[in-house]
Amino acid sequence: MKKTISLVLAFLIIFLALMPIVASAKDLNNGEGMFEVSVPIEADAYMLVNLQDGNVIAQKNKDKIKYPASLTKIITAMVTIENVDDLEQTATVSQHAVDVLAGTDAQVAGLEPGDKLTYKQLLSLTMVHSACDACQVLAEAVGGSEEGFVKMMNAWAEKCGCKNTHFMNPDGLHDKNHYTTASDMMLMTVEALKNRVFVEASTATFCQYKEVVFPHTNYMLHPEDGAYYYEFAQGIKTGTTTQAGNCVITKADKGGKSYLAIVMDSPMINEMKGSFVDAKALFEWGYNDLSEKELYTTSEVIAKTDILYGKDCNKLGLSVDKSLTALVPVKAKAGDCEVKLSGLSKELEAPVKKGDVICKANIIYKGKVVALTTLVAAEDVKLNIVAKTAAVVKAGFSKRPFLNVLCLIVVFALFVFVVRFIRVSKMKKKKAAVRQAKKQKRVNNNDYYNL
Repeated sequence: MKKTISLVLAFLIIFLALMPIVASAKDLNNGEGMFEVSVPIEADAYMLVNLQDGNVIAQKNKDKIKYPASLTKIITAMVTIENVDDLEQTATVSQHAVDVLAGTDAQVAGLEPGDKLTYKQLLSLTMVHSACDACQVLAEAVGGSEEGFVKMMNAWAEKCGCKNTHFMNPDGLHDKNHYTTASDMMLMTVEALKNRVFVEASTATFCQYKEVVFPHTNYMLHPEDGAYYYEFAQGIKTGTTTQAGNCVITKADKGGKSYLAIVMDSPMINEMKGSFVDAKALFEWGYNDLSEKELYTTSEVIAKTDILYGKDCNKLGLSVDKSLTALVPVKAKAGDCEVKLSGLSKELEAPVKKGDVICKANIIYKGKVVALTTLVAAEDVKLNIVAKTAAVVKAGFSKRPFLNVLCLIVVFALFVFVVRFIRVSKMKKKKAAVRQAKKQKRVNNNDYYNL
């Protein structure tokens, strides 16, 4: 009898489950910055980026329109690198490349008409000395003209995903239509840092042309520059104009961790260039106040979620699929973090096995997402077939009238089948008992007469 009822229930579950109408039932902080900087930063716009994972550690006004000044030369260098097959080839300095900068107070390397330099030399002068005359030579040689080269620059910026950038020249001299943002400069610099030639040209401490040795314009690289110096800093590019303020994009490597600092429109601070002061402060804060910590191991239950039709279980424990390490403040503990589930698109149902992937989770520290992880079931949960059957039947009756009638017919037919089966079984047993009794009576009578 129990076996028959189980078969009926199983059939009912399968039947209803096959009826379609009855059976139907986030980049980390989006670049907004994971933490608030606890040291004074005077720049009007800045970003600190973890180069290991691309996460924005801190930022201010990252999408505010700014003038890039000579940060522009990052793009000049990359357009050259990507469009010149042999950087040992030479380009000749034209009279126009020299004359166009006359009276602009632009920084130059003293190139003279007729001088021949390799593209590699021109790149070094552009990135290390910030030589605007070298930029003009590159623009004419690579783009055919300054205008043609600028079109290539804007196309390259668009390819990098920039939304608020427009260039008017290859050197960054002020033009009201020559602008960008800290976030766009971050996109372009991160792309540039993938290129070995760019890294070599932009992080060299010195370069030389003829008899002159030019130091990198990033004062953070030179011990003789006193308070500016930061031993872990690595070149890239500086820029300064009256309209742009003091700007620098530089990186630092320390203890296996790399940060990129983008500082734009910084003032003078105690008669020092604020761009370097701010970048150094960002690096020191990032390395001293933040650290990589193991927040959770795979053996810990860090969250729970509802589960339907579980046998003796309505809450499923969740754990990380692998030990989770995240960059957090030095004093932070796992208990300070909130686990926010995501990706649970429908109600979770039993059965589940330990280790099954359940959902994603954001790990939040003081309102900011510090890590993303995958959560798995921390235990096995078996199916409660009675609870599942009841729920499926109830769902079936809550749908359209036609389906309700169909479900009633199916259930009634199954009920009649079970009742009839039981009745027939009883009648067969009763008739068999009567036949057995009659047979026994005849046997008894025969035994009597034989006596």
